[in-house]
Amino acid sequence: MKFPAANVSISNWNKDEDYLLYVLEKEFIYNPDNELYQKYFLNNLFVDSNGHIYKLIDRKLPSKIIQLFSFIPTFCKVEFIFKKTEQKMTLEQVRQHMLNQIMMLADDQNKVDWLNNIKNATSFEEIIFG
Repeated sequence: MKFPAANVSISNWNKDEDYLLYVLEKEFIYNPDNELYQKYFLNNLFVDSNGHIYKLIDRKLPSKIIQLFSFIPTFCKVEFIFKKTEQKMTLEQVRQHMLNQIMMLADDQNKVDWLNNIKNATSFEEIIFG
C-alpha cells in the first residue's frame, strides 16, 4: 500500500472534524482511542496513491504502558493493518471523491487553494494530499 491514502467509505466529511480522520499520511496514527478507531477506520475502505483500494481490518496497539502516555504527541503509535481488495479507482474517480468531500468543508482560503490543487493534480498522491 502506498501512502497517502484517502477514506472512500465515508462520503460526507464533517466540516467540524479534522480532515486527517479521512486522509492517512502513513499506515499509523498516534491515538489509541477505540471509539475513534471504530467510527473512522475499522472496516473502512481506503484508496492508496496507486488507486488500489484496501480495507482496514485491524490495528496493532502499543503496550498498555505506552498507551498510558498517549497524551504525549507522537508517542503512542497505533499501526493499521490493511487487506488489499480487488477494487481500484481511476485518477478521475479519486479526484471527484476528494472534490466532493472538500466542498463540504468550511469556506476559507485553504479550501479554495486545496480545491485548485486537486483540480490541477496529475497523480493520486497530489490529489489525496491536495
